[in-house]
Amino acid sequence: MKEGDFFDQYLAYTQETEACAIYHRWCAIISISALLARNCWLKFGHFTVYPNIYGMLIGEPGARKTT
Repeated sequence: MKEGDFFDQYLAYTQETEACAIYHRWCAIISISALLARNCWLKFGHFTVYPNIYGMLIGEPGARKTT
């Protein structure tokens, strides 16, 4: 297996697909936040911040978002 961080490995895995790299990068970020769920948090003053992200891929028709 190639060494490198998660993003490098994921982008190498998906480089032959039709979707562009920015869509894959955001899919990876959203997947990581979903995996972390409420198991990780940051204390921010009196608040607790959880790393969950609600994301949508938005683009022109035919931009290969579904692949």
